[in-house]
Amino acid sequence: MRSEPRRSVVIHGHFYQPPREDPWTGDVPREPSAAPFHDWNRRIHDECYRAVVAAHVLDGKGRIRSVVNTLDWISWDAGPTLLRWMARETPDTYRAFLAADARSAARLGHGNALASPYHHIILPLASRRDKVTEVRWGITDFRRRFGRSPEGMWLPEAAVDTETLEVLAAEGIAFTILGPGQVASEPDGGRPGRVKLPSGREIAVFVYDGGLSHDVAFGDLIKDGSAWVQRIAEDARERALVALATDGETFGHHRRWGDMALAAVAAAMQDHPTVRADNFAAFLEHDPPREDIELVEPSSWSCAHGVERWRSDCGCRIDTSKPKAQGWRAVLRDALDELSDSLHGAFEAEGRAIVADPWAARDAYGQILDRGDAAAGEFVRERATRELSDAEVARAVTLLEMQHDALAMFTSCGWFFDDIAGLEPLQVLRYAARALDLAGDTAAGWEERLRTRLAEAVSADPEEGDGARLWDEKVRGGAPAEVDAPSGDDTVGVARALVIAVQRFVRDPGGKAASGVVAAAEAAETAGIPIPFEAQAHLGRNLARLRAAAPAVTRRVALRLGFSEKAMEAVPVTAGLGTDKRTSVDADGRSLFVDRVLPAELDHEAYAHGDYEPLRSWSEQMSHRISAEDGQVVVSLSAPGDGQLDKRIELHGDGRVVVTYRWDASAFPPDAYFAPELSFRADAVPELVLEPPAEATWRHEIRTTSGSEGDPEGLVQGVSVTPLWRCAGGEARISFSLAAVTTNG
Repeated sequence: MRSEPRRSVVIHGHFYQPPREDPWTGDVPREPSAAPFHDWNRRIHDECYRAVVAAHVLDGKGRIRSVVNTLDWISWDAGPTLLRWMARETPDTYRAFLAADARSAARLGHGNALASPYHHIILPLASRRDKVTEVRWGITDFRRRFGRSPEGMWLPEAAVDTETLEVLAAEGIAFTILGPGQVASEPDGGRPGRVKLPSGREIAVFVYDGGLSHDVAFGDLIKDGSAWVQRIAEDARERALVALATDGETFGHHRRWGDMALAAVAAAMQDHPTVRADNFAAFLEHDPPREDIELVEPSSWSCAHGVERWRSDCGCRIDTSKPKAQGWRAVLRDALDELSDSLHGAFEAEGRAIVADPWAARDAYGQILDRGDAAAGEFVRERATRELSDAEVARAVTLLEMQHDALAMFTSCGWFFDDIAGLEPLQVLRYAARALDLAGDTAAGWEERLRTRLAEAVSADPEEGDGARLWDEKVRGGAPAEVDAPSGDDTVGVARALVIAVQRFVRDPGGKAASGVVAAAEAAETAGIPIPFEAQAHLGRNLARLRAAAPAVTRRVALRLGFSEKAMEAVPVTAGLGTDKRTSVDADGRSLFVDRVLPAELDHEAYAHGDYEPLRSWSEQMSHRISAEDGQVVVSLSAPGDGQLDKRIELHGDGRVVVTYRWDASAFPPDAYFAPELSFRADAVPELVLEPPAEATWRHEIRTTSGSEGDPEGLVQGVSVTPLWRCAGGEARISFSLAAVTTNG
């Protein structure tokens, strides 16, 4: 007797957190409400993200039977801004997310991961142009991380209208997921439906089971994996596909031990006689839509009133025990819409004088997000219609960054919660503030107009006041605030005051802020404290923009912090180790600790002559943090994005140097070489200890190109030492001792 085929089950988890980074510094400030953790990302990571990729399946005696990466077995999406944070701060978890998609693709022929728009904005409330940019940036980010094109896309808050689906279909997205209340009628048997669009295109829509999803997210099913599997099996008797969708944070954060319940369900379905874990793309391949369906629009999965939660006082809120008081939502939406129109107008007007098509440039800008000033400058020059000056290139990059923040200020979380004084509304206002900063003189009067509008947005907490007060105290005055000069005995306080003064100047490069930097630098000099590396690096990262926006005061600040006159004319200082005080004379531009991925077929001769293109180079793209740990100085560097690299340099008091590398092995061909290049003086090359042993170590002389006219290559500048490890390994370490080096002078 022939058995019935196993029915498909798709559990979808939407993983997302609001972006929490300070827009000016890129660092996540401490969030006291997340205590004992530093911030909510850290807390939710430990409670959920780390847990779902290593969830425990228990036996009958409460012992661990197996450890499961549940993302291997469920459909999921992760917001690009969350993945960006994860790649930088929790690389092991990040790699586990990527690996789960790769394994599911190998098993099913289609990966479990779905893309999502870059910022978590409510697309039905955005212009068509902003929809396109958000979707294109999201697709670009997905391709860079997962190494494939996305087949499906999760919409923020599942918010949808016809134009949104038109944009998805035009960009090659085959399907999305909606709730049962978002369609006029559900397709038969849980199968996908087909939405025919005015353009003639069409897109598939999967409708998740509302009752099942609710009972997992808010009911008792998540407490009992066996009951959950039984419910799925019962539903599958009547359906070709059982699909549920919930926040990914349900599994461990919203619901404690939810990760273990999910792991138990995933494990049970592997051997279940009637149901099996599937994903939407694989199901769509063998069972395409049979019915046309109509949207209920605009609609979302988290507002019973369509998308009113993000523009009016519709009554949706978190704490229903308190009076309804969300009139601020309409004020915030209208004020930021007005500012956005102004920013977009300035971008188009200024941009057309620099690049051929500013809006096409914005759409493509997602290709180089987080790749550093050099990549951004090259991006602009490629799109220019004429030769550009350095100042024009810097201004174009500034305008594109302004557009990034103009989009980020509509992140949905700014409206989702109950009060304008919360973390999330303040965060979107900080993006608005940085966009105003980047707009420069063009924005004269816009900020006061915004502030006037915000005065109409009243907090439910009388102590917080209104939006204008919050703008003054917690947006403009809060990060960082003016700091009284500490006493000379407080060396840590003196150094920190200088860092804060520089951060303030970078945010608002005016005369008052410049005077603050100079005063703080003089206080440090009086106390005998060197200029903090953090202060120099932060100014250096922003030097190109500051030179273009406020050259006179920027020169004053830069010279006081130890920059040369040359720095005010040349390319911007990058955030590397900061050891180079003079321009390199090496023809290939090499410097200490440049890290690359080299093609497997490259030979030493071609490498020594610079006759090659690396698969990846991190020489100008490393964020950094410096700390003192157990009598040693530690420099922690990170380059997120394609081929995530984390590097730790330990400088021990006895002269030992230990450099540890960890990279994303899945981002490169396994036989390619991870190849850090170290440059030493010719008479001072230490013995290197390599762990694991390198497959090869290339050495060659580095010769100057700035010698005499008669003998331009007659002087050996140093020695290049490059160990090679296969990329598949994912990590390596180099140790050497400077104390053991003997020199000839």
